[in-house]
Formats: sequence, C-alpha cells, structure tokens
Amino acid sequence: MKIDSTTIARRTPTSITLKTIDHLTAGQAVDRTGAETPLPPGTPTARFITLTTSPTSQTWRISTITRA
Repeated sequence: MKIDSTTIARRTPTSITLKTIDHLTAGQAVDRTGAETPLPPGTPTARFITLTTSPTSQTWRISTITRA
C-alpha cells in the first residue's frame, strides 16, 4: 500500500478522523497451502480512517474505516 496523501478531516479530544488517499502498488496474497495470487496495482481510493482513545489511555486505535 502507498499512502498518497493524508489530511485531518475532524478532531475531538478522544478521536481524530483522517482523510487518506491510498492505493495498492503491487503484492500477492498467500493462502494456507502456500498458493500465491498476484495482486495488481490499484487505483487511488479515498478513505476516512477514525482513530479513538480514552481520556486515560495513551494509545490510539482504529475504530472505523469508510470510503470517502
């Protein structure tokens, strides 16, 4: 995956939503038997990625990912 751009779309004390444009540059999927499936390059896709935390936590986690 290549991230082409990221901007902050929304921010609160306990969440941040990023608008990210990314695309698959190349790769392969490998199943349990070791069979490989090539993955072709993809077109850029815009997504909203929301990270959340709690007031007492010092870690962030992904809570949602949606297409923009």
